[in-house]
This record gives sequence, C-alpha cells and structure tokens, in this order.
Amino acid sequence: MESRAVAPRIVEIREGMPYWSADTPFQKSYHEIMLLLEKHGANRILQDKEKYRVPPKGDEVDIYRLGFTMKGTPYIIEFPITYRAYKNPKVNPPKLDMRISGRVMYHLIKALLVNEEINFLSAGQALTMFMALPSARGPIALKDAVEQNPKALAFFSPEAIPLPAARAERYDGAIDAEYRVVP
Repeated sequence: MESRAVAPRIVEIREGMPYWSADTPFQKSYHEIMLLLEKHGANRILQDKEKYRVPPKGDEVDIYRLGFTMKGTPYIIEFPITYRAYKNPKVNPPKLDMRISGRVMYHLIKALLVNEEINFLSAGQALTMFMALPSARGPIALKDAVEQNPKALAFFSPEAIPLPAARAERYDGAIDAEYRVVP
C-alpha cells in the first residue's frame, strides 16, 4: 500500500441517520453511477480499487474510485469507506458496510447531474468538485485539493463579489417574517 494523494474519507453512520437502512448492493450502485455518468456524456470511464488499512484497528478494506473524462476534462470520484455504528459499540462494534457508500454517492451524483437536466449547468460544471488535478502522488479531486490548501482561496470574501448596488445586502444571520435581510 503506497502513499496516497489524499486520505480516504471514513464515515460512521449511526442508527437512525439517513442511509442507515441502505440495502442496495454496492456493485449495483457503482454500476448505476457509471450509467448516469455515461448518460451525461462521460467517456473513458475507468474503475479502480485499492487496498487500504484503516487506522487504528487495521481493517483492510477496498477503496473504490471512478475516473472518466467529459469533453476532454478528467474527473475522479472516490467513494467513502462507510461503517454502521451501533448504539452499543461494545456489544456491536462498527461494521464495514459499503452499501451505504454506494447509495450516498449515487444520490449525490444524481442530484448534481439534475443541474444539466434543467439546463442550469453543464454536466462538467455540475461535477466540478470531482475534477481531477495532478499531484505528486497521483490525481486528486478539486474538492480535496481545496481542502488541503485552504489558503489558496483566502483572497475570497463576500465583498469581492460585484453585485448590483441596488440588490446588494449583507446577510449576517437575521431575516424577518417576509424573508428579507434585517440590518
């Protein structure tokens, strides 16, 4: 197991949380995602699976990724490692369950691609968070590159967005009963 560009996401889903009852087999979700991507113009779809040892227990799990291009732009989607966390972990320790990961990612990608269906964004724009960037240890999704280097966006501030003066109002958390910003 070699050094990775990004540590995988490890998520524990507790009883009662969304997706707790996910029962669609992971491979079915994985396949449905590939069909969705293909329907929206993805090509050269590549499947990747890598062994990873989850700290601290040392569970060896498979990390699943999809790589593809849209109009020549590369994208990479890495699936989170998901565990079911029970109410009493001493009796029922967390258990790996990638069915949850498959359904979460299927619904995320489907929701993002709705933007293309309603002609709001192109499929590539909707999936920008998964755009693949080169790194010394292999491709990395844009969302992960931003998270690793938050200072790269430090120049951004709400005041930097040029809104028409007549419509620009600062929102500091208060809205009145008619959904207007309260100064």
